[in-house]
Amino acid sequence: MVNYIALQFTGLVRGFRFEHVRNNIYNRLIKPLQEQGFEVHIFWHTYDIEFDDIIYNIDKGKFNIKKIVVDKDQHIQNYLENDFKLLDTYIFPPTWKTAANVDTGTGKIVKDTYHHYGWFKYLYSIQEVNKIRNEYEKKQNIKYDWVINTQYQLSPQNTIDDLTKLNNKYMYSPGYARSNGYYDSFWISNVNDANYMRDFYKYMITEDFKKDLKITYLHNDRNYIDSEPLFKAYIDKNCRMKDNLNIRFQRVRYNGLIIDH
Repeated sequence: MVNYIALQFTGLVRGFRFEHVRNNIYNRLIKPLQEQGFEVHIFWHTYDIEFDDIIYNIDKGKFNIKKIVVDKDQHIQNYLENDFKLLDTYIFPPTWKTAANVDTGTGKIVKDTYHHYGWFKYLYSIQEVNKIRNEYEKKQNIKYDWVINTQYQLSPQNTIDDLTKLNNKYMYSPGYARSNGYYDSFWISNVNDANYMRDFYKYMITEDFKKDLKITYLHNDRNYIDSEPLFKAYIDKNCRMKDNLNIRFQRVRYNGLIIDH
């Protein structure tokens, strides 16, 4: 019997364009999972603000890609900015405004609201990559033992944990680099919990978030977006997280800048 893992890449391409990042992802994430007895199926969703053709020319012997979807950044931006009116709906940490112009990794001048929209685009990408997997599951009649959600910019510093020793009734994430919540860039879950995370974006662009009295975190203003605590509150509402994975990452920006956690 074959054991399957869905490896889902989300967000912007960023450091994935560098060979050393791709090598780290293969040698410390994909290959160890294969050695644990899993067949790894890869699903990719990104949007074109940092799009790079490298993802279409990747080594298929290392990256078993089932589907790639590249959306238009401007399409997502137009909805959040003009239809949803994001900046009139939520309040964001002042540090996000400062961080926006510290490093985007592209060398481009960006608005102070770069991270405000970026976080919602990341949730959108999570939604879409899960939809891609859902479609493939239905079409191929396949069942995944685990679903891993990660980002292109994450370069593993060490080998992924042994998933054969984990109980997939739980979600798992690294236990470091948290800010009053869970690490929100890499997690492992069963299919049901992955589908729950798929709906996070929808949850945030409807009235559900503001009406949900079960969502409580450190800030008193219910319209306040602080990503890690909110991420934790959403997970804890319906899932059980064990934030004890040993794997660690570096973030690699589009310009090659390495950010060590």
